[in-house]
Amino acid sequence: RRLDSASSRPPEERVFKRQNQIFRKMIRISGFEAVITIFAPTIPKLALDINAYLPKPKCFLEMRLLAEEQCSLLGRPLLEHGTGEPREVGLDYIIKNLEISAPSQGGDLRLS
Repeated sequence: RRLDSASSRPPEERVFKRQNQIFRKMIRISGFEAVITIFAPTIPKLALDINAYLPKPKCFLEMRLLAEEQCSLLGRPLLEHGTGEPREVGLDYIIKNLEISAPSQGGDLRLS
């Protein structure tokens, strides 16, 4: 048992313990198979944390999408859309606009 607060779990497994998960799915982005997980953190309000885990080459990327950026994509923040189909359409639109750069060159997750 570890006494310090550091986690011995690899980053790709830490997402399982995080709160407020609103989406998780394996999809192909920029030619890479990636497990995309989206969280709604409490601070800052209406932001989204987007995690991408690439099983090959075992790369973990993350970005924060602020409410202002969501407004430019969707007209308003995702969490202000109603649950069900309106929110699903917004999630799909965000995911379709994600882009992953080559992990061998440092890797990056961003909106295209």
